Amino acid sequence: MVGSTYTGRQLASLMILLLLPLFFVNCGGKHKDHSPHLERGDTLRVGIELSPTTVSTMGDTIEGFSYDILNYLVAEHGFNHKLKGYSNMKEALDDLRKGHIDLLVSNLPLTIPLKEEFLATKPIYTDRIVLVQNIETDTSLVKYPHELAGKEVWAARETSVAERLRNLSDEIGGDIIINDSTDSSEEELLILVALGEIERAAVGLIRARALSEHYPQIDISTELSFSQFKCWLIAPGDSILCDTIDCWLDNFKEKPEFERLKQKYKIK
Repeated sequence: MVGSTYTGRQLASLMILLLLPLFFVNCGGKHKDHSPHLERGDTLRVGIELSPTTVSTMGDTIEGFSYDILNYLVAEHGFNHKLKGYSNMKEALDDLRKGHIDLLVSNLPLTIPLKEEFLATKPIYTDRIVLVQNIETDTSLVKYPHELAGKEVWAARETSVAERLRNLSDEIGGDIIINDSTDSSEEELLILVALGEIERAAVGLIRARALSEHYPQIDISTELSFSQFKCWLIAPGDSILCDTIDCWLDNFKEKPEFERLKQKYKIK
């Protein structure tokens, strides 16, 4: 059991950091690929977000909705790739921007700024933002967005969640106190709510649903946004790679394996 010298924030960060060494690995495909971008046998540099939905560990097994899709594409098309794991999306976007990686597999919603800077695949699935609250420590749970006026909500930095909260604040005509000053991820913020260290946070529904099984004391029933498109991002200017991956994903989404993955990870 973890000693009492660790704070809830340290524990939340430790859970994410323990995953990092697992994702600096090389992976080789089995068959020759015939897409224009990869036909020379080049290695595709893939950044992947470390999160319960994208990729995480279950005992000795590495799994996740996006990770499983990526593995299917590798098996089907046989390209060489190298994975690098990220818990910080600002760092991941910087690496994509600088050309250190070719493809970013993450849970980032497709916002206008991202569309203007990067190439994006067609939407793979949709998600929405929900409010995470602790039913054991909060005696007056927020049930409707307008009740957030004058209340503090935590959000992960460098995500669209804080932007959505600012727009929501304008919509309801009352100031929501938005705290996005921390480097904590959405998963870490949810854990901090569960531990009672912060009162409430805004995170993606799919992530919240995945973690709520381990933290039954949290409530995620209050929705704060409409559906958001989730896509993979491609380095600027690489339209051939984007078209190739789009084609692969379109074919995969027609297969029963895709529906099985959606059911497994509770993605609608």
